Amino acid sequence: MPYEHWEFYISDEDLAHWTAVQEGIRKQEALEQQQRDAAPRIYYCNTTGKWYTTFKASDTASKWNDALEHQSKLDGKSYEQWNASSPFGRHTAGKGAQLYLDVEWTTRYMGTSDVKKMQERLRGDATLKSELEEVGFSTAKYLITSEKFTKGGWRNDDYWKMDTFEIASSSSKKDSGFTAIKEHFKGMFPRYVEWHTDPADMFVLKIADAPAKN
Repeated sequence: MPYEHWEFYISDEDLAHWTAVQEGIRKQEALEQQQRDAAPRIYYCNTTGKWYTTFKASDTASKWNDALEHQSKLDGKSYEQWNASSPFGRHTAGKGAQLYLDVEWTTRYMGTSDVKKMQERLRGDATLKSELEEVGFSTAKYLITSEKFTKGGWRNDDYWKMDTFEIASSSSKKDSGFTAIKEHFKGMFPRYVEWHTDPADMFVLKIADAPAKN
């Protein structure tokens, strides 16, 4: 059989073009992966039948350093409004009126009763800590499950307390790991906030829309 030896040569220009194309593909793939990683993850809870996404201090511009932002507006009459850039509440009040919550916590976030139901469904050696680890416990220490305030009005030097599930608990015993009305910060708004817990150590599970089907 006759044998023929073929040699292929590529010019420097063709090699540079091929290299540039491959580098472009690599950068595009890296960008797409970065966008996937940055997109909020949506989780389904079998207990509540709802979808949730993790909401942490790092997800907001304020980093939760400002528990409430004070704004005064005029819309036919004078009133004051405190808008939260964190999950700790939004309050509105007419001039001189008592402040009140205008949105219930459980309409936006997973509540205490829902988390306790999750605990009740645990079997064997399963723990709520392990159940929730994927959705926040790897980077935060406290799951805030409700917003509660001491009586007397928060405009007077008040303590802000919320029901809290602590990552430190590894027991599956009912109610284990919960601290009712745990004090995380206090403040006389809009003057100051004194944090007892680093906002970066707290997260909530925010109710989300179900992901669109492809």
